[in-house]
Amino acid sequence: MIGPRWPGRLAAIAAAGVCFAAAARKIWSADFWWQLSAGRFIFEHGWPVGDVFSYTAAGAPWIEARWLYCLAQYLLWSAGGAPLVVTVKIVIIALAFGLAGRAAGSKHATVLGSAVTLVALIAASQRFFVRPEIVTYLFFGLFLLILDRHRSVGGRAIWLLPVLQLIWVNAHPLFVFGPLLIGALLFVEVVRVLLGDREVWRPALRPLRPLAVVLALTIAVAWINPWGLRGVVFPLELFGELRGTIFKEAIGELRSPFEFGLRWIALRAALLLSGVCVVAALANPRHLDPFFGVVLLAQVYLASLSIRNLPYFALAAIPFVVKALEDAPATRWLAQRLPAARSAIAIGLALFALSYGWASATDRAWVRQHDSNRFGFGVAEHRYCIGASEFLARHPPAGHIFGGLLENAYLMWSGHRVFIDSRLEVYGEEHFRRFLAVERVSEAWRAAAREFDIDVAVVDLQSPLVAILEEEPDFRLVFFDEVTAVYARVSASSDLPDLDERAQFDARLADVRRLLPRPIAGDRLGWLERARAPGPYLALTDFLLLRQRADAAAEFLADAQTAAPDLADLDSRRVALAELAGDWPRVIEQARTSLASTPGDSRMELALGTALFRAGRASEALPWLERAAERFPDRVGVQGLLGNLYAGLGRFDRAATQFARAAELAPDASGWRLALAEAWIRSGRLEDARSLLDDLDRRQPHNPRVERDLAVVQHARGDLESARRHLDEARRLDPDNRDLDALARQLGLP
Repeated sequence: MIGPRWPGRLAAIAAAGVCFAAAARKIWSADFWWQLSAGRFIFEHGWPVGDVFSYTAAGAPWIEARWLYCLAQYLLWSAGGAPLVVTVKIVIIALAFGLAGRAAGSKHATVLGSAVTLVALIAASQRFFVRPEIVTYLFFGLFLLILDRHRSVGGRAIWLLPVLQLIWVNAHPLFVFGPLLIGALLFVEVVRVLLGDREVWRPALRPLRPLAVVLALTIAVAWINPWGLRGVVFPLELFGELRGTIFKEAIGELRSPFEFGLRWIALRAALLLSGVCVVAALANPRHLDPFFGVVLLAQVYLASLSIRNLPYFALAAIPFVVKALEDAPATRWLAQRLPAARSAIAIGLALFALSYGWASATDRAWVRQHDSNRFGFGVAEHRYCIGASEFLARHPPAGHIFGGLLENAYLMWSGHRVFIDSRLEVYGEEHFRRFLAVERVSEAWRAAAREFDIDVAVVDLQSPLVAILEEEPDFRLVFFDEVTAVYARVSASSDLPDLDERAQFDARLADVRRLLPRPIAGDRLGWLERARAPGPYLALTDFLLLRQRADAAAEFLADAQTAAPDLADLDSRRVALAELAGDWPRVIEQARTSLASTPGDSRMELALGTALFRAGRASEALPWLERAAERFPDRVGVQGLLGNLYAGLGRFDRAATQFARAAELAPDASGWRLALAEAWIRSGRLEDARSLLDDLDRRQPHNPRVERDLAVVQHARGDLESARRHLDEARRLDPDNRDLDALARQLGLP
């Protein structure tokens, strides 16, 4: 390597090292398992016509534009398992970025090209999963290189593009980039000719004919797919997911990168790369490459729509920046006056690559940015519902299984039919909305369980559905690990474990503890020891808090703090532990401390307001709970708590408004309707209260509280006989309640 070119070669090695460190990560993607299932189905049965994986959309049209990728992934998995799949992914990503670098036109490895490629790799690294989009990375880079070479030196390589397009069409929906790239070059070249001398228009346009023919061919081969026209228009459906749909609102990867701040190093690198693009444009404005400029602007737009499009921006930025800066006067001036700069930059890149590689290989880089990715060549631990799937294999359910998107993907691979999965175009927006409601609203869950004969729910430990199932009398907990909990219908097989029994729950918890070793604090880790992410410990903490197991929750919370002491979410769990213990002064202190460092945290504001109310400091609690009610308009407990606060302050009209909202949110919960009736009694709305209480009496006869309130209403209306009858019934139903005797004396009805 020693010689005049050694800085360029060292910089290229550094970029290659960063590529390996960023791409050598374990299988983590939520979509991996359903795509593997699709590949298995295609291998065994051929192209799918209708959905075969769900019990809610069976037979619905399924356009699987990624079929060739899915088949290849399944064949690789069958041949070498996860290590082979991950290895091929690394090679594809390296080729994609290498081709983009070659498209910059340099004959030899340069420090500038390698530096830009290194930054681009890190900017794209958050998306280096085993996913079909890696095919588009590869073909995007390959098309850029072939098109750039064609306009520079000509040749026959351009005729390879329709052949490559045929593979691309059947491997990933973003095959539309192929014709768009060719069309962009043709447009730029035609404009360049038309802006020149009119006398040479015809001879100047003649060399562009092959490019136009290739464009037509690439468009034509798009029809060569198992679904014809429907396969061609499928990318338009996916593009629609990026704009104003429920998918974009609910799925993180469809959101704009601007919504994530600078949470990941990839986003910081993307910001740096954007700045470099601007600098390159300003440094050489008169000699910018219009083709690469058009491509870059298009990818900037797409990346602004969705964070999952960042890699295409990164790939487009490499040739744009390198071509602009290599010929820039400022670059030549620096090279002449600072000849040692190339060597210094190359050494700096190498040192950075070593540091980045070490941080990635020991998972410190992922843990530091609170990411659950892992370095390696296998399947990510503590990610998939593997334990739950094995449990269901031992205890097959009679009815259907409900799970989240991540859980369902693995359940599909295990041979189960699912409620929904990530093939959102198969199900449509309405079904996806229903899925979200089923996970969050008890009535929606009960309706789906009845309609689809759901016997088992496989639920992420932090899913809102866990809280619903914990209160659901028809379901009981039968399994959990550090990833998921399994709830089965009470009428299911009697040989299932009953983890609602403390002894069985404790035994299972001990097994989980062995599966999840305690982490080592970062400052005590050896140089080659791997860091542990706090995610599984936090998930278990939340699950145990929900089941009111404060002792065990505190243990796992301590583990999470050891793994990531700067994690912001630790405060909310500490407060939840204090709430569970009823230590309201401690909750108040911790919530105020947390809000001092992170003002506006709605969860801490709610906790503070609740604690102040429970501590008897109602006037102090009022502004906090009013703000919480605005921020959590659909949380029945928050609305009801504010109603109780208003009632305690004697503001019964406002209390009635809150209780009415709570009753609307939970129509099956009679307690909020009773509270509403009592607020109406105290505010003088006796007829409204009587009507509501009569309805409650018909729905839930023999409720002593209803009878007591009816006695109060009838007494206030002057109907003493009815008042005495209702009060006697309340005494009969609740003979040990001395408050009823006091009420009788107060009303003069002994």
